[in-house]
Amino acid sequence: MNDLMTLLYYLNRAEAGSQRDMAQATNLSLGKINLILKRLEEQGYIEIERQGTRNQYQVTEKGLALLETGLKDASARKIQLAQAKEQIHQAVILAAGQPRHLDQPVPLLSLGDHTLLDRTLQVLRDQGVERFVLVAGFQADLLAQHVADMPDVTLVVNEAYEHTGTMASLAAAAPHIDGDFFLIEGDLLFEIRGIKGLNKVASDSAMLITSVREQHDEAMVELRDGYVYKMGKDIHQFNRIDGEMIGLSKLSYPFYLKMLAIYADNLNPYVNYEYIMLDVAQDYRLGYLKLDDFFWGEIDDASQVHHVLKRVYPRLVRKEEEAAKQEVQQFLADHMDASPEEIATLESAGGMTNKNYKVTLKGQPYIIRIAGNGTEKFINRSAEKSNSLLAHILGLDAETLYFDEVTGTKVSAFIPDAETLNANTATYLNNMRMTTGLLRQLHQSGLDFDNRFDVFEEIVKYESFVDEVGADYFDGYQATRQEVFQLQEDLADLPVQIVPCHIDTVPENFVKGGDGKSYLIDWEYSGMNDLAWDLAAHSLECGFSQEQEDRFLSLYCQDQAVPDSLKTKLLIYQICQDFLWSVWTIFKESRGDDFGDYGIERYRRAQANLARYHALKKKGRI
Repeated sequence: MNDLMTLLYYLNRAEAGSQRDMAQATNLSLGKINLILKRLEEQGYIEIERQGTRNQYQVTEKGLALLETGLKDASARKIQLAQAKEQIHQAVILAAGQPRHLDQPVPLLSLGDHTLLDRTLQVLRDQGVERFVLVAGFQADLLAQHVADMPDVTLVVNEAYEHTGTMASLAAAAPHIDGDFFLIEGDLLFEIRGIKGLNKVASDSAMLITSVREQHDEAMVELRDGYVYKMGKDIHQFNRIDGEMIGLSKLSYPFYLKMLAIYADNLNPYVNYEYIMLDVAQDYRLGYLKLDDFFWGEIDDASQVHHVLKRVYPRLVRKEEEAAKQEVQQFLADHMDASPEEIATLESAGGMTNKNYKVTLKGQPYIIRIAGNGTEKFINRSAEKSNSLLAHILGLDAETLYFDEVTGTKVSAFIPDAETLNANTATYLNNMRMTTGLLRQLHQSGLDFDNRFDVFEEIVKYESFVDEVGADYFDGYQATRQEVFQLQEDLADLPVQIVPCHIDTVPENFVKGGDGKSYLIDWEYSGMNDLAWDLAAHSLECGFSQEQEDRFLSLYCQDQAVPDSLKTKLLIYQICQDFLWSVWTIFKESRGDDFGDYGIERYRRAQANLARYHALKKKGRI
């Protein structure tokens, strides 16, 4: 390879650094490096972005074409089409084929309380995937019904599925793909670490391979020089077998475009996508991730259903649960200076938005919160860290021993013999005294939180998330929204007391410790706001009757007269809260969560309370 091609190849495969770094890596002199760079730029083979003392070098399409031509005879060297992305946001799921002796698409097989497709979608969502293309064929109408309420899933139908291979299905997804993506076969059940691992592979395009099974019914893979070299199902074609492909890959967009270009001249309608991948891999890098102890299963026909769903799946779930605990143990070792011998117990403590674990470390119990994926969109972790510290100083919250405001991971002291309130126990007089006392202590503390919670700004923020994923709003949404936002004018005429607020005063966030001390926990949404917000939220979330709400307000005001303005603000904020959390639910359900009737019921209650508010206002009672 001549000097020009040597340097061009180096610029394509690595972050270039300084010219001295290039000279050292290519064994060329500094003078020659300078001369070749100038020639490559003049000829349009590279673009140089000059940034002070450090330059950025990008190989152009013309440069890639030159590399492709120059390396045709150097098959051990592959061209890197693109840099691997830190995060992939798209996925394509191939589900067009008809399984043998089954009367429904494999992705719709039940795993208990969800389907195989539901699990695949959730695994990908948990790893940051936001958009999906589901390619259907056999009984496409059933798949369409299943994903009808999933705005992040686009259904594409391969009408010729009976007479084409998987590359036809992958090509059908092309209009909906605009970046790097995961490629998953819809009949595949796999561990979540497969996606996690592919995300970390340095190659921009890569496939997951595992140890070869005795059946030899998957494409076997031979590796060479760190990349995929050969694939096929005929064992006689291989000098050696390094693993088998299972149907889980990531593809860069440029790699996919190369596949489409080759497929455009295809004369075999039955060709499968992995062989087109291999054609591209003759000149371009196709990496791999090999996991020998990977749990997975596929269902091509009825005979495999029982084995995969009743044997593989339960073992896979147990392994994932154990892996999650090992991650927590590693976290404790890294951040709490804990050896495995010092961890006496580690058990799940539930959680919907977040994952919580109870751990006994060095004889002391703690709660570890692992923040749910995507929560950074609507939770200000920096503010939560600061506010929860102030709450602890006030004596309201348990001590926080560790808080990572980037990831949201938190370690806090465990409250022994804790009794968490619920909607029923929150109505007890002694518990009302406790909750109003805690809220009064917070509101009258004189503290200043760094952030402010404005419900109307929050609604606009959540709407942007809903619009981003293309989810549908509830019927009559815009008209209801207009009424809600008109409440700002009424609030402007009422006395507002901006104080530190908890914001999320559901009964479950009030805890009675075994030592007689009471706590207000979970400060994720906290901020400066009108004190009436916390009172309105607690009454609403507990489902207080009018009599119970009056008693609650009287206790908060320490048996002094409750101002009419406070009662009015309670109703206004309850309307706003129901409306806000209904929009929050629309977004969360667009990401795969299922809240049942929670969202629509809150929306309808907001509408009902709006009608009640206008009626009271018309009668002059507000």
